Amino acid sequence: MFGSKRCGAHPFVLELRYKIYSAAERWEMALEVARGLKRILPENQWGYFYTAYALHELKRTQEAYDLAEAVIHKFPDHQMMHFNLACYACRLGKRKEALSFLEMAVDMKGGIDIRQLALDDADLL
Repeated sequence: MFGSKRCGAHPFVLELRYKIYSAAERWEMALEVARGLKRILPENQWGYFYTAYALHELKRTQEAYDLAEAVIHKFPDHQMMHFNLACYACRLGKRKEALSFLEMAVDMKGGIDIRQLALDDADLL
């Protein structure tokens, strides 16, 4: 489905489709699109990020954690991936790892107020 040269397989279109499915909370469809994006652009951080996030929303947090943790070294400056890893680790009861990922995310320059996100995120409770 995603390997063809048609317009629907273009990375820009896939990212837009992911965002639409995500906003509609259609996580199975979002996951399928995110995996397609990851296959088409394996060196791009967003396919992995979106795939992990969709897995987490589908209550497959261990898979989300495993994926994000396996690729975080490829994208060491991706502030939100560190933040989401903190969330996944916390949900899995890995408190020390969660704190470490959260501290890394807070220390990064990314234009996102991670402290405020952390205060508002139920995954970190």
